Amino acid sequence: MCFSATVSFITGGALVGTSALVYSRIKIPRSSRCLASIPLIFGLHQCSEGLVWLGVDQQISQQLADAAKYLYSFIAMSFWPFFIPLSILLYQYPKHHIPLKLVLAIGTVLGLYFLWSFTIASPMQIRVNCGHSIAYLFKPPYFFSYLDKIYVFSVIIPFVLAQNPRIRYLLGPAFLGSFILAKHLETMDNYPSIWCYLAALISVIIFYVLYTPETKIPVARVQQ
Repeated sequence: MCFSATVSFITGGALVGTSALVYSRIKIPRSSRCLASIPLIFGLHQCSEGLVWLGVDQQISQQLADAAKYLYSFIAMSFWPFFIPLSILLYQYPKHHIPLKLVLAIGTVLGLYFLWSFTIASPMQIRVNCGHSIAYLFKPPYFFSYLDKIYVFSVIIPFVLAQNPRIRYLLGPAFLGSFILAKHLETMDNYPSIWCYLAALISVIIFYVLYTPETKIPVARVQQ
């Protein structure tokens, strides 16, 4: 729940700048590119909420504010359920992995349903809560009580299925923690705005996972 446009732009700019610096210095394998792009997307995501805040303060045009609102909502609700399973699938399972492909299919359907819900069925509205967070309000016409559970399933299970233990035990709990925080706040309306904090934490973990070598157990050689 970023507190203002300034905080959103600082967080987003830091993530975009750090990602650009890392990409310019390290050669990223093709299989890791989707996973490695998550911090950059987080950065753009936070910059879009900075524009949403400027729209709330009427410092930009209504058209730009609406575009930022829908871009932020799309990334938070429609993009991650599809992109996270795809990232893990490409990163560690380049051939076939039926359970992960099933999660990818579920996440894709969920993302499309959310997109239809907040653009056509129930156009997105925003509300500023106590001056420090933005609630993104829309009403999916069907399966409302199950959507948050399906969302959690789509973004957490890929990490559970990952072969890399650092992904499984660091990234998975980080994403799960955002849902626990949203539950603590007693409303999922605040959930998309929590990414301000989680984006930075998750991005640091991704940089650690991808750009630090895994510890390998030395193999003793038998002298002949």
